[in-house]
Amino acid sequence: MNKKAIYPKNRPNKKYRILFVGNCEFPEGGASGRAIYMQSKGLTHAGHQVEILVKQGSWKGSRKINMDGFVVKACSLKTDPSWCKILVKFQNILSLLKLSIYLSSYIIEKKFDWIIFYGVSPIFAFMAILSRIMRQKTALVQYDLMENKHFRSINDSIKRYIIVFSEVILVRFSNLQILGYSSMLLKRIKKINREHSNQCQTWPPTDTNYFSNGNGKIIRDNYGIGNRRVILYLGAISRLEGSHILLHSMKRILEMIPDAVLLMVGEIGTFDSAGSIPIDYKRMSSRLGIGSNVIFTGNVRKEKVLSFLHCADVLVLPKIEHPANDAASPIKIGEYLSSGKPVVASRVCELDSWLKHKQDVLFCEPGSPEQLAEQIIITLKNPKLAKRLGENGRKAAIKVCDYRQWTRRVEKAMTASE
Repeated sequence: MNKKAIYPKNRPNKKYRILFVGNCEFPEGGASGRAIYMQSKGLTHAGHQVEILVKQGSWKGSRKINMDGFVVKACSLKTDPSWCKILVKFQNILSLLKLSIYLSSYIIEKKFDWIIFYGVSPIFAFMAILSRIMRQKTALVQYDLMENKHFRSINDSIKRYIIVFSEVILVRFSNLQILGYSSMLLKRIKKINREHSNQCQTWPPTDTNYFSNGNGKIIRDNYGIGNRRVILYLGAISRLEGSHILLHSMKRILEMIPDAVLLMVGEIGTFDSAGSIPIDYKRMSSRLGIGSNVIFTGNVRKEKVLSFLHCADVLVLPKIEHPANDAASPIKIGEYLSSGKPVVASRVCELDSWLKHKQDVLFCEPGSPEQLAEQIIITLKNPKLAKRLGENGRKAAIKVCDYRQWTRRVEKAMTASE
């Protein structure tokens, strides 16, 4: 649904040349790719000149393309996974080297008014120091607590300390920190840098117009679901996301609604930060006796997400209680709510600070299959409640998650940093 962007009044008049930098794949780089895209789109539609520089592009052809009014440059294009692993690692190192060279030249030439680093990276830390020396304005976008990241081995633990150190450098040397809606994250950032408190808190932006309409019938036809009730989860499949809790709840749901179908839309992770050994979720569903009612779709491309969301009767966010979730700001909750579908979510990520139980969403306690199943059943068996939740949830998304609101807050913060 393409509508002209309508921005709040009293916006700053100054227009900037802005570079977004991501150490990720774009635009198919999961939540990071989607967030960078929406942030760039918002600032471009507001009249700013925006470019994106990413480590890897997920398109074919030229490494530089135009997209929705802004330019995207990739240091490399996505490699066929059948390639030799050594060559893939070499390409990754080469891409990071190119990213560093491009960034250094932009900073020295002062090509942009603002350089915005998406996430924490050692390369970004070095570039933040260079930017301070060259008096280049920089901002850091951060939606997670780096000190809460969990790793499997001693080498990974060393990586953790490097990342946390990089976070300290970025916070102290950047002019602005754009943070998620987390009191814990804000407290951490203020503790790192007591000298100035130029922080802007926003939810990861979503195009609420785009997600409001979709053809769910295509998905129902493709998977032979028909008119059965669909419970949908979108995202990484892991313990951290509560995927095992959702499967256990499905067993209880089927006792009350035998024709229900669970769509698990996303890639099953090979590394599970909430457990030492990854779970075989397909085997788990078979062992629970629900295999015929669970569909694992695997990773889907960005353009198909809309149809998946609109084929659902209820959308689920079953995250567990875990340090890595304490300060997270999941972009998908904005996408869920924007669709106008009812949402059942565990009470994590401080969602209850801006969403009301039984009005905007139905909350359940994290880690409880019984409560999760109960709230899903209530939603599926009460069409009036489901409709009200969908409508109110969408209003909440427009107020908090829409990319125009994100743009307004960030523009104001940039102007205050001049």
